[in-house]
Amino acid sequence: MGSQKITLYLCLFLMLLTSCSNSSKIIHYQYKGVVITRVNGYPKDYFYYGKFDNTKNLPKDYILSKFSGFDGLMSAFLVFKKDKTVEIIPVADDFTKIGDNASLKLNSEIENIDFIHWRDSTSNNLDSIVEVSDDLKLEIARNKDGRSKVKATYDRSL
Repeated sequence: MGSQKITLYLCLFLMLLTSCSNSSKIIHYQYKGVVITRVNGYPKDYFYYGKFDNTKNLPKDYILSKFSGFDGLMSAFLVFKKDKTVEIIPVADDFTKIGDNASLKLNSEIENIDFIHWRDSTSNNLDSIVEVSDDLKLEIARNKDGRSKVKATYDRSL
């Protein structure tokens, strides 16, 4: 009887832990009037063009990022362009464009050497670029160090 109670308590604890870790957080990235909304639902992230304050009635056009969460990571750059479009350049993770919103672009075709040259040219001067990561504290620190002018609004607990 005692081992059944322990098993029951362990199951309840794991269910509680799993339900807490799956809660979504909304993050906004804003630059010169353009907003990208990120719904952070670890280990999946959804990037939407426009400002959305909740997960109801989200557009059907977005960029999905998903990773294993256990031994994987998510890393990319959001590049805010002069023509009011936003380009996502993936670094690590599986990114997929869903829908056909022309204002939100996925550049997964950049060659490694071209990416290295591009990244070197932006080093410590991100200006209209923000680096995104599954580790939000690391993301905040890197963008501060890089002097990104993209305003990011995070959950207050960070």
